[in-house]
Amino acid sequence: NAISEDQFSWAEIFEDHLQTPRLSKLRRCFGAAAEVRFAPRECTLQDRCLLAMKPPFPRNLMAHHDDDPRFFAALEQGVQELLSAAGGPIDCRPKGLKSTKYDFDYSED
Repeated sequence: NAISEDQFSWAEIFEDHLQTPRLSKLRRCFGAAAEVRFAPRECTLQDRCLLAMKPPFPRNLMAHHDDDPRFFAALEQGVQELLSAAGGPIDCRPKGLKSTKYDFDYSED
C-alpha cells in the first residue's frame, strides 16, 4: 500500500473533523447519532458510517460482534427482511457514471 501510517492517521483526523458537524446536525434532527466502523480496516479504508435515530440506541450497538452468533443471526434476519421488502437484491450501482479506467458504464441504466 502506498499510504504511510502517518498519512492514514492524518486522513482519519481529517475525516473526523468533516463528520463532526454532520453528527451534530443528525443529533439535533434525530436525538441520537454515532459514527461506527462496519468493516475490518484490512478490508477497506471506507469502513465508517453515520447512524442516527430517536434515542436510545439499541444496547450493544457499538459492541465488537466477531464472536456473537446472535448478532450474526439478527444481521442475517435483517438482510432477509430488507431483501423481501425490496423484492430482491438492491441495485447500488451509481446511476449515470462511466469510467474507462475502472471498466464500468452505468450511463445507460
